[in-house]
Amino acid sequence: WRGSLAPGDLDYLVEESPVTIPYLDLADFGAVNLCDDFVADGEDCDEVTVTFNLGVNGYTTNLYGQVLNQLTISSNGLLLGDSTAIPNVHNHNQWLPDAAGPGFLLAGLWRDANMGGVTSAASGRWHAAIISGLVEDHDVFYAQWHDAPHASDPNLTARHAIAVVLDGDGGLTGHAFFIYDNISDPAQTVALGYTVGLEDRLGLRGATHAYAPCCGDPQPPQGYPPPAGTTLHLRPVLFGGNNHYQRTFSFAAIVDGQVPETIVNTAAATSSSADPALSNVWATHYLSVRLQTYLPLLRADEVAP
Repeated sequence: WRGSLAPGDLDYLVEESPVTIPYLDLADFGAVNLCDDFVADGEDCDEVTVTFNLGVNGYTTNLYGQVLNQLTISSNGLLLGDSTAIPNVHNHNQWLPDAAGPGFLLAGLWRDANMGGVTSAASGRWHAAIISGLVEDHDVFYAQWHDAPHASDPNLTARHAIAVVLDGDGGLTGHAFFIYDNISDPAQTVALGYTVGLEDRLGLRGATHAYAPCCGDPQPPQGYPPPAGTTLHLRPVLFGGNNHYQRTFSFAAIVDGQVPETIVNTAAATSSSADPALSNVWATHYLSVRLQTYLPLLRADEVAP
């Protein structure tokens, strides 16, 4: 048989990780507060974004199968696939996926945060860095919101982080993690609205892990804000293939001549993936041929004298 297997849809599962990744406060390692530049320019650290060029340091990452050279983070708890994915900073959390902007995002704890600094007192911190050792054998882009207060309730604060695996070598390509340390009042967080989830660039694929509506939205709540110590693993998975991404081959062999002890049959497949680990696959079956010896059978009928 020679032919093509129908492509499937790459989407994500969001599930609690059996391995807890620690929440790190990057301020302990000398990372600057991203709010400082906005405040220095006379602007509140509210509804703002910062874009990081990963390619400058030779890094890339992957989201929904797309290789990314830069990432954008929002003061409202979002990480976005690029700076064009969010035309304006959206303080109104959504059920994901949603075709309305913004898109191409990871929502670790999407809510309306305001870290102030000019028209209101500065409160909370916001950091990002590339770090090693958090995920074994991989560097990660780590963005952190530390004691970030809600715009409508300065006493409602949260500590969480998003870690995106860089330069995945196949096993962790496209993987990310949401890490939670403390949400000061989970019930009030539900009352004011939040989202934990992700979606693709067009808002057609994605998943909501936990959600509560904001501003009169009709979608009912789902789940609850993650407790301290929770790590959520965002794992890419292929869904929806009509052929289940597999084909079974069978064959029969008739040995009618001298052959080696082993006959080898190999089925090979190629794909359009740019990842060398995924571009070629094969399966080999070994058939052992055993020597069989047939002894002649002499039959004698007794004849009466």
